[in-house]
Amino acid sequence: ITLSAGDWMVFGNIGFIAAAGTIPTVLTGSISQTNNTQATSPNGGGFAQVGATLGTASTNVLPLGMTEVNVTTSTVVYLVATATFTVSTMTGYGAIIARRFR
Repeated sequence: ITLSAGDWMVFGNIGFIAAAGTIPTVLTGSISQTNNTQATSPNGGGFAQVGATLGTASTNVLPLGMTEVNVTTSTVVYLVATATFTVSTMTGYGAIIARRFR
């Protein structure tokens, strides 16, 4: 999402869908100003991670807390997801939302 100059609250969620037989062990999501790069926890709240052996063929959703983003020029902000899993495949989806401070 591209943010114009100003102060923003940015938040989102990420869903992970494990294929049959896939065993997710770590799911991570964040709001980042660098493409394909997870932000560093706690990222002002815009970070979430689950580390556990989750069910096979499961859908898991991580809500990302709000984080404040202050920019002086138009800036792209990314929703970044990573998953550690074994056996098969994993797909994902998500939403990123931004609201400007008044």
